[in-house]
Amino acid sequence: MKTIFLSFLATFLLLTTGCANRSMLSSGEIEKLDPALQKLLTEENVSDADYSVNQQSDGIKLYGVLIRGASRSEVQKLGIHVNSSFGDLITAKVTAEQLKSIVKLDSVYSVKNSIKSFPQQIGVSK
Repeated sequence: MKTIFLSFLATFLLLTTGCANRSMLSSGEIEKLDPALQKLLTEENVSDADYSVNQQSDGIKLYGVLIRGASRSEVQKLGIHVNSSFGDLITAKVTAEQLKSIVKLDSVYSVKNSIKSFPQQIGVSK
């Protein structure tokens, strides 16, 4: 009987800790995130190559995001440095924890992963 209980307890702990990141956000909050950012918050092993990411000297990673719907001041009140804003579009670099705070804002309706862009070479002659 003791073995069955310990087995049940171990399984329960594995399931609850594995789902902990996702359970911190409601389904409506998760839906505000694009698939890449959902993956960032719900999976443990993600590749930095899929993100515009900078690592600070203290080891904390900052991810580039495009936030739609919030005002600049709302985002700044969360302690987030805003890179730029135009209308309801805001660009910022955020930690994974800050990302969770952003989607909890009622005014935010989407947060997208920022990707690095490079200029195209058009009309290059041989």
